[in-house]
Amino acid sequence: RRVHGGSGDPFSFREQAKLSAVATDCVSMESHPEDYTYTLLHGQLTGRSRVSRRKLKFAFFGAVAVAVVVLVVCSLMVSTSNPSADSTSARQDDETWADWFIRTSMRDYNPEKNVEFKSHLKPVWKGLTSTQPSQGHLSYTGSPDTMRLMWMTRDKTASTVQWGLQPGNYANHVSGIPTIAYGQDELCAEPANSTGWDGEFYMHDLLMEGLAPSVTYYYRFGSEEHGWSKEFQFVSAPLVGPDTHVDFIALGDLGEPSNEPDCVHTIQHLVKHELDRNQFVMHVGDFAYAWGLNVRWDLFFDGIEPVATRMPYQVLIGNHEVQLAESNGECGTPFYYRFHMPENAIPFKPSKAATRLTLSSSSSSS
Repeated sequence: RRVHGGSGDPFSFREQAKLSAVATDCVSMESHPEDYTYTLLHGQLTGRSRVSRRKLKFAFFGAVAVAVVVLVVCSLMVSTSNPSADSTSARQDDETWADWFIRTSMRDYNPEKNVEFKSHLKPVWKGLTSTQPSQGHLSYTGSPDTMRLMWMTRDKTASTVQWGLQPGNYANHVSGIPTIAYGQDELCAEPANSTGWDGEFYMHDLLMEGLAPSVTYYYRFGSEEHGWSKEFQFVSAPLVGPDTHVDFIALGDLGEPSNEPDCVHTIQHLVKHELDRNQFVMHVGDFAYAWGLNVRWDLFFDGIEPVATRMPYQVLIGNHEVQLAESNGECGTPFYYRFHMPENAIPFKPSKAATRLTLSSSSSSS
């Protein structure tokens, strides 16, 4: 549309500016009305001025300049605050996937900043590194008077769990022989069975039997020779019957705490608000998102230990545990050996073909 400004010179005009944008130049409009032309379009006062156009250009280029300065300053601050960071995030030819993950994703991992994690949540840089018991987790067995306890050690140590009705007073105990959890050859593809593998470790799997219903028990696990865990507590299963009331936590897609803030927040919330009013956890698939890196499973179990040592941690497999591509070659192996559910009483040894054909149909969809 051709319109004329106050000077009489024609210029192109498009009625796009809304009333809110025009209002910023009200003072200039009142003092220099010859620079403004307005029309009523669709019930709104709209217009464009030669003065405001110059101001908009100035403001735009000024904002770009400020943004560039801010980006440069932020880059300098990051490089100054982390002088030991590697100059590249690409995996080197002689670097395993586990070492690459540690170098790039875990260099700033500091669980001490997460106060709700308690003192026993410690960083695991290359998987399990000692004989100290860790990664404890409880689960129901299908028998209401029995509670299963599992934990891991890097080396072969004695398996003993002690429990009782009073703190520090353990009237009961059971011992066993740990077994190698799973081998590199049981993982079905790379990188899980190659650069993502960080060595064998031992799985401890014991049953606390003869428990009374809905009773608080105190326990610890480990051995006299290699050390004990801290003391934990749990409440045994309630009486089974049609009138039994059960509250539980349902969650999925958790991740592990070294690079997933939502995992940290979720566990902190459970520890602070949910442990005393729920009987167990039901994790419905997608656990560590390990992507073939065994060390991430260790981090996951360290992360959930404040919850999983307090109440049974029941699980269902997800697509990121079992499917070939979405597990980076794990194909269900870490899941089936690190957890022991009632339906999984016989150790499961997935094969490349059987895993894809029989297990993927029961996996979660996301």
